[in-house]
Amino acid sequence: MKTLLVYNVCGLGKTPDISHYNKCIDSFLDQDLQDYRVLLSSCKNNSQDIISINKRYGNSISYVHYSEPHTVNITFNRSIQEYVKQAGEADSYMFIDSGCSFDDPSSNAHQNNILKNTYNTFKKYNNSIISLQVDTDEALHVIDPKYTYQTSDIQVVEEDLYIPLGCGINCHATMFSNELYKAYNNKVMPDVFAAYCTESTFRYLAAAIKTKWYVMKDQQIRHIKDIEGASLSQPHHSPVHHNPWNNLLYNRNALDFINNEDVRSSGLGYEECNNVLSHNSEAYDDNDMPLDPANMISLINKYFFLSNEELNYDNIKIQCKI
Repeated sequence: MKTLLVYNVCGLGKTPDISHYNKCIDSFLDQDLQDYRVLLSSCKNNSQDIISINKRYGNSISYVHYSEPHTVNITFNRSIQEYVKQAGEADSYMFIDSGCSFDDPSSNAHQNNILKNTYNTFKKYNNSIISLQVDTDEALHVIDPKYTYQTSDIQVVEEDLYIPLGCGINCHATMFSNELYKAYNNKVMPDVFAAYCTESTFRYLAAAIKTKWYVMKDQQIRHIKDIEGASLSQPHHSPVHHNPWNNLLYNRNALDFINNEDVRSSGLGYEECNNVLSHNSEAYDDNDMPLDPANMISLINKYFFLSNEELNYDNIKIQCKI
């Protein structure tokens, strides 16, 4: 299968009308890519909404539901694991947040070539991470000041945008490879983070497996910001360290890797937009690939992903229909 598209929704905060979810899922199903699957990953959503969605879509999509609160990083990973367990691996896994549909924000026109173009871009760049342009909360200005934080205008045109080391954008609609999933012990999204900063690690997750990160050109999708609220299951600032970048689960302390000489020499960076840990450019070749990728994978697994002792995914309670 080419891609598993995971639509991540949550009932812990504001709840949009069921018509929003239906409109988004409709746009995901009406794509001209062959051989893909849509999976609804829902955390603490109203049971009546889930019943309604199941009645509308039946076996045309897959479902994984969480009755206990978890971060979206964790539920996204666990949903992929359950799909792979029952149906096998996909070539890629696409994260879609609850506010996204594949509609054009300017014209409201449905775009049925989004998934095909994303997958083709993914293959063009050797299974690199591919993010889609969105109209709100995009943060392309972090990469280059010629871009703005958000706009309904398509900003990346004619050529796909390479995201350099030390940079990142917000993850609303992003495709990841099966190679990345396997390199990080059957997880895609770093899961130590309680709320923010996950995206600051993406460029290094990609580099360690000898790939990169790009923003796809010429198309933009609709994103309704905070339609359910942002990062709902955990506080946005650490109650211990009183900042967003040292806000980790299971009493982890970001200073353990920020001040670690092995991490610094490896080339890993973290939350560089806020000058927390800058990457060592001398740890990379002229093509922005790490000189010691195996070590980088090991450090990423140690510091950016939870251990089984901290959280055994097999013990997470789910209800599913794959």
